[in-house]
Amino acid sequence: MAATAAAAQPTFTDEKTYLIARVAGDLAPTLADKPQDRNAAMQMAWRMVKAYHPSSEAEVIAGARIASMSMLQLDLGRDATQPELTLAMKLQCSRAVVSLSRAIAEAEDGLARRQLAEERRWRAQPPVEPERTNPTSSQEAVDDATVEQMMEQIDILRATVQQYYPTDAIPPPDPDPAVPASPAADPDAPPSPVADPVEPPAPRTAPPKPPYPTGAAPFARAVAAAHAQHHAALRAAAAAPQAAGPAGRQAGAGSPPPGSLAAGPG
Repeated sequence: MAATAAAAQPTFTDEKTYLIARVAGDLAPTLADKPQDRNAAMQMAWRMVKAYHPSSEAEVIAGARIASMSMLQLDLGRDATQPELTLAMKLQCSRAVVSLSRAIAEAEDGLARRQLAEERRWRAQPPVEPERTNPTSSQEAVDDATVEQMMEQIDILRATVQQYYPTDAIPPPDPDPAVPASPAADPDAPPSPVADPVEPPAPRTAPPKPPYPTGAAPFARAVAAAHAQHHAALRAAAAAPQAAGPAGRQAGAGSPPPGSLAAGPG
């Protein structure tokens, strides 16, 4: 049972290996006929097929066909040089070589056209952009790259400034003669007392205005008008006796001026 299960296992794990083994096995006898050289001959046969840069199974078969016809052409060319062959046989071999050469050239041109058409087809298709599985990480990467580029530009600017304006070549500024230099501090002098912190004054706020009654405004205007009228009457009464003489002053002194509060409403 174990032997049956082991025999049922496939020879190769990859399907493409079957085609490679078949092609290399068919071309190997044209390179070497000894059993000990079979592995090396198979490897060399596969390199011959890979020289045509196949990208599919059809192109592998086309390359193997070209390699096989090439080996057969070489065999016929070698047989045509045998001295025991007649002139007619040599001419027949030469014709076969020419026919094979024409067939090989046609096969190579067909393979080249197929590969060129496949390449153009892939170029005509728009490229498929991969989906972003994590846009946040991509944005972080873009931000990091931007910051890194900005830092590089800053370093370049610093290097340029340092090149044209080196720090060692800039002399220290001259002291201003109008400003007296501060005396050097005496290390043996006692430390100066620390002043107490000054508290800032409290902000001044105006006292709130008392509420003004709405109904008192007309009364205040009436009082002010009566007060002004009283002062006008007093000034008129004071001016009238001076104009009328002593008799007028005595007559006006006994009665209040008209329009005053003492005279009443009249």
